Amino acid sequence: MSDTELQFRTSTFGGFQKQDVLNYIETSNQEHREKLEAVRRELAEAEAAKAAQAEETAAAQAQTEAKEKELQALREELAAAHKEAEERKLEISLLEEELEKAKQRLADTEAQLKESEEKLASPFFGSSTILEISTEKAPTMITGIRVINADLIAIM
Repeated sequence: MSDTELQFRTSTFGGFQKQDVLNYIETSNQEHREKLEAVRRELAEAEAAKAAQAEETAAAQAQTEAKEKELQALREELAAAHKEAEERKLEISLLEEELEKAKQRLADTEAQLKESEEKLASPFFGSSTILEISTEKAPTMITGIRVINADLIAIM
């Protein structure tokens, strides 16, 4: 009922009819209770929504923290992998240097081997070797060298 629709009937001795006033009060009370109940329902719904939102926020925050920890662990793992990769690169570099040195030693050894094979194939191999050994010993072996050289010259 709105105020413009409301018209109390007057009573014979002045004033308004009691039942009209009581009906108005009861109707106003009923409307007020309905509005109050509607506001309370809205408040309860808002509080429930707020609680649900708070739970969602807490869950999202917990998930975010878990993902941040996971991200940090992955970053640490990545840093360790980078460090290990650098160590491996250094190790590879050192091994490559060692390989180059070994190749050089092999080439030197092969050259010496070839030179030795050429000396062995030479007809004068024995005389120069004996000469080297004899000169190291002393003048007492000079006589032996002359005899060996003379034999070699005679053979040729």
